Amino acid sequence: MYQMPDYEFPSVNPPATSEDFKNRIYFRTYSFITALEDENSAIPSGYALAQNYPNPFNPSTTLAYDIPVTGQMRLVLYDVLGREVSTLVNGNVTAGHHEIRFDASHLASGMYFYKMDAGSYSAVRKMMLMK
Repeated sequence: MYQMPDYEFPSVNPPATSEDFKNRIYFRTYSFITALEDENSAIPSGYALAQNYPNPFNPSTTLAYDIPVTGQMRLVLYDVLGREVSTLVNGNVTAGHHEIRFDASHLASGMYFYKMDAGSYSAVRKMMLMK
């Protein structure tokens, strides 16, 4: 966002000679916006686990989640048989919006599920790896 500055130009009578003009000091007042609020800095109002993107993917994808309060969280990847493939997050996570990049180049093509557990919140999403 840009705001035009507020300019103040007092009326000045032109000097009689160019020498008079060079010896004058002119003062102006300007006002500018110096900071903008970062929209991503807001703390989310609730837990959320977003769909990964891109989906389907090869070989990496991004997973995003929101945490309203700092606390323990676990984000785990499972195969279609329910076997744990990888633990993506396991520990204390600060409140806010988070994104992680997951590289699945070591995995076989197919459907996978990722599950988030934080506080009393639990959610599962599916993703498709296509090689």
